[in-house]
Amino acid sequence: MMTKADRILVVCGLVPALLGLALVSGCEDKRRHQTSEDVTFADVQAPVPDDAPPDDVAKALLNTLKELHAIRNAGLGDPDQKERYDKTMGKILSLAAQEQIHNNVKSKGSALTPKDVTQNAAVRLVAESWASIVAHYVDGFLLDTLSVFGGGGGDHATVNIKAENPKERKLLDEIEALPEIAGAKDDAGKPLVKTGVEYQKLLKSKALAKGFNIPIRAELSIHLRKVEGAWRVTRLKIGPASARTPAATIKVNPPAATP
Repeated sequence: MMTKADRILVVCGLVPALLGLALVSGCEDKRRHQTSEDVTFADVQAPVPDDAPPDDVAKALLNTLKELHAIRNAGLGDPDQKERYDKTMGKILSLAAQEQIHNNVKSKGSALTPKDVTQNAAVRLVAESWASIVAHYVDGFLLDTLSVFGGGGGDHATVNIKAENPKERKLLDEIEALPEIAGAKDDAGKPLVKTGVEYQKLLKSKALAKGFNIPIRAELSIHLRKVEGAWRVTRLKIGPASARTPAATIKVNPPAATP
């Protein structure tokens, strides 16, 4: 039976207030306005073995979120696309620490998050918010920056990975190659230091004129815990990159075609 919590949680505009996460963009899937009892996703086996280490689980999640993003962009107007969406969401849920996520949502104590919120409603919305958090970066996960903290013999781990939007990287490289930027000098006639305030001001003005801002690099933090011996994701957060180090954009493997 649907609860009052489900009727509240399915309103797209309330997602960030309820979960403290990035706004779920678009609401192109009209099923988000339904209750959790109206929508169920395919029961899919996790795309990694139960003994997979935290970094493999994190990469599987990013790969699956990329797949979900592609399905959303293609639209959900036909049954085959809806089936693909459901199966992909099922894979994301298979990588989630569902009970812990449910408890986290309930423990926030918001007046808009009733204590009787169902696990299905809470986990579904958190998983959809993950897709929105990474949407801008799905083609630019920098896999060679991946680092793992914790794990080993413990029950908690964090996987950090930096990301850039490839289009913004291309535009920024073009800006930095401009003669007025590459040859910029200070009052003493010395080349501007790239990490210095004056150089960054020049970049920022050019970037804003192109429709984006700097810095372009972000860092994803994927928090995991062991659930019945398998690493599963409890949270996905995004913030400024901890350091601006050179890295090539390495795309996550494209999703396999769904039969």
